[in-house]
Amino acid sequence: MNLCDLTSEIVHEGDLSSHSMIKLLGVLFASRKTGRLDLYPGSIRSSIFAFNGIPVYSETTSPGHSVLDVMVADSRLPVEDVLQVKQLAKEKSIDVVQCLQDILEVTESQIYYYRAKSAKEIIIKACGYRSGRYTFTDGEEVFLDLPMYDLNPLEIIYEGMARFHSYDLANEIFAVDQRKVKINQDVRDYFLLPDPLYKHSDVLDLFNREIGVGQAMQVMQNDLGDINQAINLMYLLLVTRLLVFMPEISEDEVFDEVPCLDADASLPPEMEETRKEGGPEQEKQKEEDEDIQDLRRPKPDVETGYVMTKPNSDRVDADPGENRGAPAEEKEAETDPGPGVAPRLRRMAQEIGEASDLFELLGLTISSDLDEINRAFIEKRNALEMDNQEGKSKELARELHDKLKFAHDVLARPEKRIEYERGLVAEERPHAYNAAIGKMLARKTAERGRWYMRHNAPLYARELYEVCIELDPEDPSFFMNLGWSIFRAGAKDSAEAKGYLKSAVKIDPELDRAHYYLGVIAKREGDVKEAEERFRLAIDVNPDNQSAKRELSFMNQDRKQKGVWSKIFGSKK
Repeated sequence: MNLCDLTSEIVHEGDLSSHSMIKLLGVLFASRKTGRLDLYPGSIRSSIFAFNGIPVYSETTSPGHSVLDVMVADSRLPVEDVLQVKQLAKEKSIDVVQCLQDILEVTESQIYYYRAKSAKEIIIKACGYRSGRYTFTDGEEVFLDLPMYDLNPLEIIYEGMARFHSYDLANEIFAVDQRKVKINQDVRDYFLLPDPLYKHSDVLDLFNREIGVGQAMQVMQNDLGDINQAINLMYLLLVTRLLVFMPEISEDEVFDEVPCLDADASLPPEMEETRKEGGPEQEKQKEEDEDIQDLRRPKPDVETGYVMTKPNSDRVDADPGENRGAPAEEKEAETDPGPGVAPRLRRMAQEIGEASDLFELLGLTISSDLDEINRAFIEKRNALEMDNQEGKSKELARELHDKLKFAHDVLARPEKRIEYERGLVAEERPHAYNAAIGKMLARKTAERGRWYMRHNAPLYARELYEVCIELDPEDPSFFMNLGWSIFRAGAKDSAEAKGYLKSAVKIDPELDRAHYYLGVIAKREGDVKEAEERFRLAIDVNPDNQSAKRELSFMNQDRKQKGVWSKIFGSKK
């Protein structure tokens, strides 16, 4: 049973070698099942009781799980005292728990804690079973006369993976590397994330939109700084169905050379708003793009007829076969392949020859994501029908294919794309003759920056947002995005990032995402008071800010957990 085959219903009996305990716990949680799961890895029997998908109790015939054993493991009881407690309990004809209360003054709440921890340990150790069988019995009647403990399923599954499956999960994640996932909006009870991931809970923002598992893995590895933690987190989210798979794309639509993103970069939180297709904002952006393209488009010199395009050796957009200094008439002639060429290829050659940049060459916009870039290349490549061409048509088809591939390779790889866009931005900036054009160029440059944030290259986004501020220092969103890109790029000192974010809220106190970002940074730095204040401000400004609501929920649960520990043992764990 692999990750893609997991269903929302548990199989009521099976083999542990094909249905691992981790996956069974995940399905129990995802399906909100109530009942008893019995495991038989050999002569041992372990039973896990789940209520609405949450483990609440467990028992086992395996030794080493008593309250005494847990207290010893927790350094609350010396090993040498265990025999003494057992002996005294036998002499006084009382159970061990009563003996602990009488002799060591262990309180009822402490006993409850260690019993709950014992139940948790039984389930975690069961995650290591690799053979045997299991059965699941539905119904609430299995809970008659049983205690019920508040156990965290996410912590249990994560600990089980960390202890027993550190080297088993990578292949399963790799098998779904190309699948798209998204956060399951039907699941509201995330519980408390495992402690190593608590400070990085904002990474869940990544899944507010569809994203490939492979790309998300790279992001989480960069953010967490540990590949094993990234694997465990992704597996946890998938196996519990906190993330759901999107419908799979047919094989003929999948591009087989998806480029690797910058492995040294960090990820954006994916909080940027996307424009609705066909909406007024998109139409406005399209008009602005056309205006800017018109400003940039090379014009023939009135006297000489030459296209006055300044060569730039630092630019990667100069196609080796392009004659940038040809007369205007000659330039136009280059788009005409001449007689003996298939009409479709003739039209494509003309379209490609007239394209003002690589985006237009592929029929894209600067905001087109990686999937759109790949699909555009595939569609145009397939339209060439290279295998069906002969003579001049075949030669032209090969030439057009090379141009299409060149455009794809540049636009799909951040490290190449930024070199190309630096040149475009350098050409556009001198045209900011007045404030209105400057603002228009700034918005377009910000759109370029958002692409790099979405595609795991915040270092490149940073330089574009710096240009935005130079062009339009009155827009608070540019300060906000610059501050967040600096933080996401892995800045050792967050002061600069916070400085830009605070500048953004100074200009516009209603900028909820800026407050949210400041809250995330404060949480990472351990400033709980500041983090909570910022998250509350984000919600006050925008009651629909689900990310801020989720973070406050996590922090409240963390406070409750630490509060319980403090009440039981008189100090924070």
